[in-house]
Amino acid sequence: MPTREEKVAQLEAALRKRFFPNVPRIEGANRAGWLDEQHDLDRLSRALAAYALVGEAGLDDTTAAGSITDGENDCGIDALHFDRTNNRLLIVQAKYKRDGAAPSQAEGLKTKQGIERLRNRDFAAFNPHFHVRRDEIEEALDISGHDSGCRFEDFTQNARFRQAQYFKSIRNRLLVSMIRHFVFCGTLHFPAMLS
Repeated sequence: MPTREEKVAQLEAALRKRFFPNVPRIEGANRAGWLDEQHDLDRLSRALAAYALVGEAGLDDTTAAGSITDGENDCGIDALHFDRTNNRLLIVQAKYKRDGAAPSQAEGLKTKQGIERLRNRDFAAFNPHFHVRRDEIEEALDISGHDSGCRFEDFTQNARFRQAQYFKSIRNRLLVSMIRHFVFCGTLHFPAMLS
């Protein structure tokens, strides 16, 4: 049976192979002092966000990577995709943490506030990734028959339960020891990543 370190290496290799060609390193003033290791973890988190969309919306890797909104002024939302077939605006907040640390309360609050900003169509605080997709986001919000126009899952209400249920169901599978935090509208099927 592989060790935890071997499992982490397998996961990272899969994320790098599938998503790094379309998930570039972000350079900017706020990241000027970052070490290569910090940039690498940042890219792994964004790759994980893209993979979440692959699993939930059936997107191809390139399209999922194009849905990444992570960066300065992302308001805690790392990727989003309007699934027109199912009338869902999928919102992803992903952190790749090798040590399995739990998310901070501040991270959760930032995402919750970002979702509220989207619901209120307050785009001023968001980065350009959101502005170029504003029509798509507003279309999702305008769909009739849904509260706020689209199915949002407020992760603050049931994230612990969903996370506990998810990890219980895959207790002996590859990813249970590596991924401790993702917040997402829907269900993920991580074990398929390595196939």
